[in-house]
Amino acid sequence: TACLTRNISLVVEEGGSVADSGAANRPPPWGPSAEWHGPYQHGGMFKAVNGGQDALFRPPVVPAVQPGYPIGPTQPGYMVTETGCVVMSSFESMSATLAPEDWSLHSPPMRERNYPCDPIIFSYFGESFDLNQTGPAPFKKHLYLCMLGQALQRKADIESWRSANIWAVLTWQLNEIWPTGGWGSVEYGTPLPGQVMGGRWKPL
Repeated sequence: TACLTRNISLVVEEGGSVADSGAANRPPPWGPSAEWHGPYQHGGMFKAVNGGQDALFRPPVVPAVQPGYPIGPTQPGYMVTETGCVVMSSFESMSATLAPEDWSLHSPPMRERNYPCDPIIFSYFGESFDLNQTGPAPFKKHLYLCMLGQALQRKADIESWRSANIWAVLTWQLNEIWPTGGWGSVEYGTPLPGQVMGGRWKPL
């Protein structure tokens, strides 16, 4: 999981009772620095140059209990730097650089420098989608689900961190540097028909 709470020692038993009542006296899990680098939610499952995660991830959730170290306005605040979730761009942006027979998340060009969207879609929306489908309708749907998944992942991470005295988050990254799966918040944009110079904002 890409959630900060993976490193937090507090365990909540089923039903909401706190299993470790002494955890509130422990220091934060990242050491004395006020800055914490990462984490990143990579794509994978479909074999590609940059694919790295070969399993579903557990979508992060907002903890409803004290996270295991002192929090609140009288406690130090922290910052998470360079954290992100990979995502595709819109159909309009990506179709401009692909032949129609390659309008699919699993087409041959998608094996190049790319972070596949499979675990993002499957983790948030279920595993019933056939990402081998080709054509404008399935490609639009799968790209849209991928972008929504990024937005949900970012939302959950940031809400979780804010509940734990992490009040600053630097998202990696602003602009997409190619029209495929990457970290960008703004799509790749060139004069090609369908793309917008400077790029469109993704849903996040």
